[in-house]
Amino acid sequence: MAAREGKSSLEERYRSLEDFLIQNPLTIDGVLNDGGGAVFPVKGVQLRAAILIADIGGFSRRTADLSPVETLIFVNNFLSWITAESIRHFPCIIDRYVGDSVTVVFSERFGSENPILDAVKAARQIAQFDPLSFCPHMGMAYGEVVVGYTGTPTRFGCSVFGRTVTLASRCSEIRPDQNHSCSLVLPADLIGEQLFQEAFGTPEWPSQAPSIPSPWRLLGERSVPLKNIGDIEVREVIKVSHWLPTQSAEDRTRENLRSLTERGEYRPSEA
Repeated sequence: MAAREGKSSLEERYRSLEDFLIQNPLTIDGVLNDGGGAVFPVKGVQLRAAILIADIGGFSRRTADLSPVETLIFVNNFLSWITAESIRHFPCIIDRYVGDSVTVVFSERFGSENPILDAVKAARQIAQFDPLSFCPHMGMAYGEVVVGYTGTPTRFGCSVFGRTVTLASRCSEIRPDQNHSCSLVLPADLIGEQLFQEAFGTPEWPSQAPSIPSPWRLLGERSVPLKNIGDIEVREVIKVSHWLPTQSAEDRTRENLRSLTERGEYRPSEA
């Protein structure tokens, strides 16, 4: 899939959710009492967005034999790769990194003409070009969210909130019943055969990888119980073929640690 040429000025402006909030009128901008005499601000912008959450497949198992520093390298390598494969090709904003997962936000307000399609295509891009075999599990949802400030008087941040975010997170935790190397789970009403064909219909592999026809499969609807949400109809896109990488993420991690040590950028603690 070729990267989009010539990003619009709209896309260039918003490199983070903070950028978006700074440059747009707030739809909620108030101060509330916490019930104990202190006050706190509530500031943000409400919009519709597609939320894509990706996490590392088998993270606990794969990092069990890694040192803490190696685990840090492993996770940051994953997050760097996810960020590059999403932002490089689609108008979106990386919301946050939590543990072994990353949240990506797509919205017309960020320059996306079709946030749902862009999010699904980004999921394909991420799973298709997986040079270190991270084999991510991904969840997606679409709906109303609030991009808002959060934190304390000593330090404020910015994130995206709402049931849509929770739903995407819960979907990322679902594991399809069929064998797969990567998966995308989303509410059934967001994807059908037409959108699936548009996003996944033409297999495209790196030049060094073997040509594998139709690595993607769209499974039928099924009802699953989601914590704090209830039963929901979902559909799953799974990748049933996976080209073998020349180097695993674990081996790459150990190689990177050796490189840091040789350059004097990592000095093991004597403790």
